[in-house]
Formats: sequence, C-alpha cells, structure tokens
Amino acid sequence: MDSGKHLSRKIFLATFIAGFVFLVFEINLFRALSNLLGATVSASTLVLSIFMGGYGFGSLYFGNKAKPNVNIIKLFGQLLFSFGISGLIVYLAINNILPGFQNLLLQSINSSIIATTIIYTLVVVLLFIPSFFMGGVLPLATKIVARTHNEIAKSVGNIYALDTLGSALGGLLTGFLLNRFFGQFQTLSFAVILIIITATVIYRQRNILFDNVIDVAKNTNNKSKKENKNRVNQFVLLSTMIFGFSMSAMQIILIRVFKIYLINTVYSFALISSMVIIGYFIGSYWFKNYSKKHVPTVSALTVLLVLFGAITVLNLFIIQNIPSFIMFPLGDVFDNQLFRVLGIPFIASVVAVLPLSITSGFAFPLACAVFSDNIDKVGKQIGTVVMLNTVGAVLGPLVATFILIPVVGILKGLLALSGIIFLITLIYALRAEKVKVSKQVVVASLIGIALILGIGKFKTNTKVLPPSFIKSGRNIVAYKESIEGTYVVGEDIVENNRILTTYVNNSAVIGTSYDAIKAVKMVGHLPFLLGLDCKNALVVGFGIGVTTAAIGVHKDVENIDCIELVKSLTDVAHFYTDINNNIHNDSRLRFYEDDGRHFMQTTDKKYDLISSDPTHPILGSGSLYTYEYFKLCRSRLTENGLVSQYLPLHKLSLSDFLGLIKTFHSVFPNSTVWLGHYHAILIGSMKPINIDFNTWSNNMHRTSDDKLFLNNPYYLAANLVLDATAIEKITAAYKINTDNIAYTDYFSFNSLREDNIAKNLDFLNDNRDGVWRVFNNLTDTVQMQRFIKGNQYFTKGLVYMFYGDWKQLFQYIEKACMVNPENVEYPLMLEFYGRAEKFNAR
Repeated sequence: MDSGKHLSRKIFLATFIAGFVFLVFEINLFRALSNLLGATVSASTLVLSIFMGGYGFGSLYFGNKAKPNVNIIKLFGQLLFSFGISGLIVYLAINNILPGFQNLLLQSINSSIIATTIIYTLVVVLLFIPSFFMGGVLPLATKIVARTHNEIAKSVGNIYALDTLGSALGGLLTGFLLNRFFGQFQTLSFAVILIIITATVIYRQRNILFDNVIDVAKNTNNKSKKENKNRVNQFVLLSTMIFGFSMSAMQIILIRVFKIYLINTVYSFALISSMVIIGYFIGSYWFKNYSKKHVPTVSALTVLLVLFGAITVLNLFIIQNIPSFIMFPLGDVFDNQLFRVLGIPFIASVVAVLPLSITSGFAFPLACAVFSDNIDKVGKQIGTVVMLNTVGAVLGPLVATFILIPVVGILKGLLALSGIIFLITLIYALRAEKVKVSKQVVVASLIGIALILGIGKFKTNTKVLPPSFIKSGRNIVAYKESIEGTYVVGEDIVENNRILTTYVNNSAVIGTSYDAIKAVKMVGHLPFLLGLDCKNALVVGFGIGVTTAAIGVHKDVENIDCIELVKSLTDVAHFYTDINNNIHNDSRLRFYEDDGRHFMQTTDKKYDLISSDPTHPILGSGSLYTYEYFKLCRSRLTENGLVSQYLPLHKLSLSDFLGLIKTFHSVFPNSTVWLGHYHAILIGSMKPINIDFNTWSNNMHRTSDDKLFLNNPYYLAANLVLDATAIEKITAAYKINTDNIAYTDYFSFNSLREDNIAKNLDFLNDNRDGVWRVFNNLTDTVQMQRFIKGNQYFTKGLVYMFYGDWKQLFQYIEKACMVNPENVEYPLMLEFYGRAEKFNAR
C-alpha cells in the first residue's frame, strides 16, 4: 500500500507538470500559427477547435486502452514522453518548415487557395498529435490512482485540480515572464525537457506492484434500474457536452467584449485566459471537498446547469456595466496605465469569467464521478466523458464565432446560450421520472426561459461600445459586429463642427486630429516624392482610406490591393470623403479581408510599394513590426520597390522604439526615418535613398492635394530626421525585435509611461542627421537650414507640451515662426494649440 501511495504522489505531480507544459505548448503553438495562418479570429477559432478535438479523441482512445491486462504506468510514461517530443516537433514544423513549404507550393502550383488548403490540412494533422497525447492524461492518471469505486470522485477531483492548477501557472509564467525574457523556442524547449524528465520518472515505476482492491459496482438484472442508469448516463454525457459548448462559446464572446472594453495587449488576455483555468481549479478543488461528504448525483448536475444558465443571464447585466461600475470609478482612483492593462482586466474577469469557470470546473469532475461506476472501466468511462465535453468545446467556438456573433450579436448570443442550457435542463427534468430531480430545478428553468424571452423581446440596447464612447455620450451613426471585430462610428458636435470618430474594438482606426492625418498621408506620399515608379501598391490596413487616398493621388498607380482585417469597415469610408477623396470607390482598388502577414505569405505577387499602417505594436499588431515580417515585405517587393511603415512614439520605451528602427534597418539597409508632427514614418529600400532636390520639388508640385503641408519642398525635407548612416550609429546597442522574442508583445511595463512620447520625440530631435546626405543639389542651403531649425524649435515645443508645459510650447512655436517665416504651418499651429490649451483647461 505504501508503494501505491508513493506512486500516487508521483502521478499527481506528473499531472500538474503535464498541465503546465500543455499551456506552454498551447500559447507558443498558437503564436507560431498566428504568424502562419494570420492573427484572425477565424483562424484562431479553427485552430482551437482542432486542438480540443485532438484532446477529446486522445481521452477516448487512452481511456479504452486502460484495461486490467495493460501496464497503465508504463503506458502513462510513454504517453508523457510522446506528448513532449511531438509538441517540440510540431512547433519546429510550424515555425521553421511550413512557411518555406507554403512558399514552395505557391511557386509550384500557382494557386493560393490550393496552397492554403494544403497548409491548413497539415496544421490539422500536426496540432492533433500533441493534443491527442495530452488527452490521455486524465483517464490514465485516474485509472492508476483510483483503486476502489469510492475513490473515483476524490481521485478525479484531485487530478483535475492539479491539471488545471499547472495549466494556470503555465499560462501566467509563459505570458508574463518566460516568453519575454527567454523567447518562445527556449520556453518551449524547457517545457519539453521538464515533461521528458517527468515521463522518465513515471516510466521507471512500471514494475511497481501494489495492492489494488477490486471493488466493482454490482451489476443488476433489474430492468428498471438499468433503464434508469442509461437515462442518467445519457444526461451526464449531454450535460458535460453542454458545459463544454457553453463555456468555450462564452470564452469567445467574453474575449470579444473585453477587446471592446480593455486595452488589448498580450498581458491582458493572458490574464483573462488564466483566470478561466484558475476558475476550473477552484471548481474542481471545491468538488474534491464536496465529494468527501456527498455522493455525486445527477441531481447536482442539473442544479449546476441551472446555476450556469443563471450566471450567463446575469453576465448580460454585468457586461453592459463593466465600464460604468468598474472601469470609470477605478480608473479615476488608480490613474495609471499599468492598472488599466492588468488591474481592470483582472477585476473584470473575476466578475464576469470566474463564476462561470468555477461552475464548469465543479461540473466536469462531478460528471466523471456520476458516469464512472466500475473501477475496472474507469479509464474508458472518464475518457468518454472527456470526449463528450470536448465535442461541446469544439462546437462552442465555431458556433459563437461563425453564427452567434455575426447573426444575433454579442449580447443576444449570451441570451441564446443561456436559453439552450435552461431548455435542455427543463426537458430532462420533465422526463426524469424515477431519477430524483428537485422541483426547484424545473421552476428555476421555467423562470430562466421566461426571463430570457422577456429580455430578448424588450431589451433594445444591444450595442457593446468602447468606454470612450460611453463616457462621452457620442451619437452612434454606424455600428456593426462581424467575425473579426466590432466597428462603431461616433459623432461629436464641437462649436458647430461635426467630428466623427471610428473605432474597431477598442482601437481608433485613425485619429481625426491634424497631426494624425498628416502622418498617415506622409506614409502614402513620401515614397512617390522620393521618386518611386509605382504601378502596383499594397496597403496593409485600409482603415478609413486616408493612406490609400494619398497613394491613389499619384496617377501612375494602376492597382492598389488593400488588406483589412475587418473588411466591413470599408462601409464607413463614405463618412470621411473630405480626407479620403472617395478612394473606396476607385476602380483600381481590390479589397481583401485578411491579416496582412498571412496575405503576403499566400501570394507570389510583387509590389512596387508596400504601405503598412497597423495599430500600435503593443495593442495587437506586434507581428507586423518584427524582423520576420519586414523580411516578408522585402520578399514581396520589386527590385526598385519601397516600404513605408507607420511607427508610433507613444507606449514605447526609448530602447524599444530604437530597437524597432534597428529591426527595420536590419532588413532594409537604406532606411530613413521621418517625423510627421509627433509620429514617425519609416521608409525602407534595398538601394540607397538619395534624390536630386529639383526632382523632389517637381514631384511635390505634381501632387494635386494636401497643399497644407505639401506646399514647400524645403518644409517636408526638413521632416527627415535620420538616414541609414545615422540609424546605424544610434541603434547599434539595441536589440532586434523577432518572432521568437517579440518585445512589442511582451513589452516592459516602462513602455506605459506617459512621458515616453516626449523622450522619444526629444531623442529624434536631438539626433537629427541625414538631410544633407539624402538630398543632392540643394541650391539654397541657407533656406534649408532655416526650415530644419524651425522644425527643431517646433518639435522641441511639442516635447514641452507632453510634459504639460504649454508656455514653453508657444514660446518655441514663436521661435520657429521667427527663424522660419516661410513656413505657413507654424502660425496655424499657434492657433490650433491655443484652442487645445483652452479646451484642456476646462
């Protein structure tokens, strides 16, 4: 018996480690797959379903293998070893082999559809393998540990609790520490070594013998009891499938809600996902203690279903009031970015996620305990329960993503989920006959259904809006929920002027202020002013079409391919015709609903210009700022092509900001950095960037719009702050941003400092160098010096503005006016910022 207890402890530890490693694998495999298949909701949903499907089949298969004549300990050790090795092989294949194979397919069969189909098929096969092995952990571990029928409930509770605790720890450590400081491959390699050591320890116990008390539940020939048991089993399997379906669908819906409410970072969603698993752990630990005093029954399962449905309905109220009850009050008390990134997501997930996951975490081991009535068949029976739970978990994300959200919306999708739960519970309760089900369950189910019907009929406000829209009370002029995101267009009336604001989820598509418009137009115009001969252009991130409109102004452009993750966003472009020139109706445009990186991986087309204006790198677009992405851009450029890329100065520490410039320069050795007010623009080329100043001037004069800042060739030339030589010098000590160690995703919390934009702007301003090397034949060098000096003064004023010193801002703009009177922008900026100061002083 002592040897049995000793073995049980090792099995419990192995289960904990397997849960830890499983989350390390899941996070890093999903990150690698997002680079291969695109960071889209559709791709991630399909991948999640495949992953869960493999887990379910593995549980069923290994549960059936857990027979009395099989050495279960030996099999368990082999399973853990296979799990670790297959996870490493699959990661290496997805990260290092499939991208090249995909490119080879495109070249050989010349069909992106066929190539994508083949890649997806390979991904399905590869992902299935490690998840298949992981699926066998619970049934095999339970078979080893549980030696009597009475121990099944306690054993399942212990094993599931340890598995989920390990998973929660793995998710948190990987999301917050390991990937940032060591890298994805190194973290995954550590996990592989850990699971192999564990497998070796377990395998060495294969010859241990211990007393196994055979305690098979007595069979009965009573027909009525058999029918009763069959009915119980049917409901147990149905309920566990409903829990799997509802919980996984709920995760999709809640994550969509949080993307609209919260700052979208890797940390925020690592925290939310870990909270789900922590809830599973709390629920399973609760069940473990519950099973010591109570016999697990199907009645308890019906009560949990009703409770889950009730919490789901309650979440409708909670979700709509997260901004008002949590974000606004706490945001005023804890006025810092770190609390917004971590504190608010934590509190929101405790309120909206934890009650659901605790209930589900209790229900799963309860279902296993009720269904398992034979110690000899316990592995098979638990494998069956896991399989049915997984079937639900596979269907849940698919239904939520492709049916509920696009057809009925986020909030009505919650109602639909709770309605399904109440209805199934009610049907079973009414058919229960000899199975004891309390009348309260029937009454609660009826009340729940009536409540859902009432809410569905009378509730009219079904929009989930970004917090800034709720706080400002903007009039909503357009709103749409789609698979990839929710867009909303709000209207403010300020001094009789109509100001429109468009968001996708919680990210502004474009700022409507002068500085933002100026920067994104520079992203479109600069390559042409530098002499680019462009026939075919690719725009990554159409938004509302401002950058695309700047490109479209140049009449030699024949084709513009526009990539937009939320393609329906093009429906609101007509609201911004004053700044996008109706470009969405231009016959040269072709729209693709895709991730920019995935699109370039699935086309062999070459472009003269690739223009990229994604969201901020730490807010979900980090994969569009890595060394590998820039290499991909280079591979899709023609020989004389250029890349133009927006680079923000805010929410980036100076080291990360300069690291991104170095990353870009490492791929495009002839890079330049330009300053558009307080935004940066990167221009990349494989050939030296230098241009005759007369050609530059003529190119500006041929541009038909944007006369406000394209009125003087000296003015725009003065916005060049760094050329390739200067970049090489100032970025030598900084790190390149890679897919493996992406500091744009796993950013230092110093990046959230409010003064980063001032520091980065000041650094660029103090280290200006390159105008005299990029521009040739500058005939009026004195005028050029005046424009550069004026730009320096103006930029210095902006630095002071970000430190809150408006007096210094105006003094430096006045200095700029004095030293550079030819610049018509500076008097306008005095007026513009004068109004801004008065507005902020209110």
